[in-house]
Amino acid sequence: MLLNGRGGEQSSLALAHLFKQAAAKVHVGAMFVIAALYESGQALSFDQKAAQKWFAAAAERRHGYAQLLLGRYLSKGIAGEPNPRAARVWLERAVAQGVEEAAQELTVLEPA
Repeated sequence: MLLNGRGGEQSSLALAHLFKQAAAKVHVGAMFVIAALYESGQALSFDQKAAQKWFAAAAERRHGYAQLLLGRYLSKGIAGEPNPRAARVWLERAVAQGVEEAAQELTVLEPA
């Protein structure tokens, strides 16, 4: 409701706060959403390092798309220095979870 304004005033900040509370309680989906909010700059300030941190938290808890995006961040050095070896590990884990896009990313990743 906070996202689309049904049942009350639309509030991106309140929504982000609720997702942060859920993420603090180790809700993996909320961790992924927080990362996406940081990555997009919606509701939270644009912050690629924070996005990578939250993608990593969700990836460590077996969230396939978080593994894909963490692998992408690491391969391209989006939030720091590129780390192709770590990127490969996360992309391979995403592939094992059935995330087909991760397999495509692996084909263009430099050999470790």
